[in-house]
Amino acid sequence: MVDNILSLSTKGLRDWLIQRVTAVLLMLYSFFILGFIILHPQLQYDEWQMLFSFNAVKIFSFLVLFSMVLHAWIGMWTVFTDYIKCYVVRLLLQVAMIILFFWCLVYGAIVLWGV
Repeated sequence: MVDNILSLSTKGLRDWLIQRVTAVLLMLYSFFILGFIILHPQLQYDEWQMLFSFNAVKIFSFLVLFSMVLHAWIGMWTVFTDYIKCYVVRLLLQVAMIILFFWCLVYGAIVLWGV
């Protein structure tokens, strides 16, 4: 039986697509921040505070942080499965990455919303 090569049910294609979409989000956020810096050459703390006081910027920032975590997870999972053959070591490294990425998301939420 031949599977449809464009089906998103294949993990490899789904991972590839997630990495491309997250890369575009990271690029857009980089352009947004860079544009803000260029438009405010004498940038001060109060201008940063004003920018991040908008909920839309906070949501966009957290979405980008989540995208970065997804992007990094897929990359690290690929590296671990390709180069680390010992199952126990690979599993320990993957669990360490999950803990690290979860901590980054929680810390990012605390920073953005001041919880």
